[in-house]
Amino acid sequence: MTVMDPAVQQLVTCLGNTLSPDAATRKQAEEQLKTFARDDMFSRMILTIASTAEPIEVNVRLSAAVTFKNHIKKHWKLEVDSLEQSYEISPNERETIKQNLVNAMLTTEKLIQSQLCEALALVCFHEDYDYENKWPALLPDFVQRMGAAAQQQNYVTINGVLTAANSVFKHIRSQGRSDELYREMLYIIQHLGQPLLDLLKHTGDLVGANAGNADVLRQLMHCATLIARIFYSLNSQEIPEFFEDKIKDWFDSFEKFLCYEDPLLHESDPEKEGVLTSLKAEICSNVYLYVLKNEEEFEPFLKTFVQHVWNLLMKVGPGAGTDRLATNGISVLTQVARGVFHKLFADDATLKNIVESIVLPNLQIGEEDIEQFDCNYVEYIRRDIEGSDSDT
Repeated sequence: MTVMDPAVQQLVTCLGNTLSPDAATRKQAEEQLKTFARDDMFSRMILTIASTAEPIEVNVRLSAAVTFKNHIKKHWKLEVDSLEQSYEISPNERETIKQNLVNAMLTTEKLIQSQLCEALALVCFHEDYDYENKWPALLPDFVQRMGAAAQQQNYVTINGVLTAANSVFKHIRSQGRSDELYREMLYIIQHLGQPLLDLLKHTGDLVGANAGNADVLRQLMHCATLIARIFYSLNSQEIPEFFEDKIKDWFDSFEKFLCYEDPLLHESDPEKEGVLTSLKAEICSNVYLYVLKNEEEFEPFLKTFVQHVWNLLMKVGPGAGTDRLATNGISVLTQVARGVFHKLFADDATLKNIVESIVLPNLQIGEEDIEQFDCNYVEYIRRDIEGSDSDT
């Protein structure tokens, strides 16, 4: 199916009209779109529009991507207790979507890719995250695409795959423990565990080879950040055997990135989180997780990482861009102080240094906070309330 098909062209026109400033035109197009949605070919047509760059305007393609995501959300399966739903996507159409969705997601620009990534996560949700039985091609496809892209050092594709994987696996963090969940985690690790570790090592090796190339370095750091997020998801319930056996390999690579510095990657705006700061914040989260759940196995690395985290916190600036790094780093030190290795902080001079150099500076109201409160105190309070569930 191509965008030149008459039915697809008609749908393109309809999507364009849904963006019309004229209310009557827009309402008519929205009703027409609901009629289109009942066609069994609607899903693949709307996906074709979203993933075809020329000659369709980008705002129409974005509208198609959002429509596709919402269609997947509402109509992948007919919910018995749903009063709104009266139809579902056919089994054949579901298989066609599965065959084409990953490629469509990886060949679109970032704005559209994010919508298709959410659609992919919704498909996995509707299929009960049963990759082995209901979407057996998905994870092997991820591995194949990452491997091929790594050989070409194509980190745009790699990061697209990792973004999708991170979006899909994130649900593990909030799930209650169950046999189904552990089977899912084991299946993921069997397919992706070693490839992710190999990719993290390979990415670390490429950092030195690309010194001075800010664009490439940002892609590499983003890749490592996504791997660190997936690592957290797969370890959030309990530490799987694969990660226990490979703990040195994982944390040697994390240490390399945690200690890495490059002025090219520093964010000029102190209110924005830079790519390197984001990566270090994720690594601190993983260190905290292992100190919390696997303290004895993590003991050989504990002093080293406590020192690295300490050094980071001593250099954290007052801007909002480093808030997450400061919070995650302080969480690491707090958890160590609570655990069996609390003697690391038993010295009075150490405690004094922590309070004066780390705790108090992060309790102070910054100039940016004062300026924002003066300019718009309602916005300041709104932002403070929004962050109230995240260590404020």
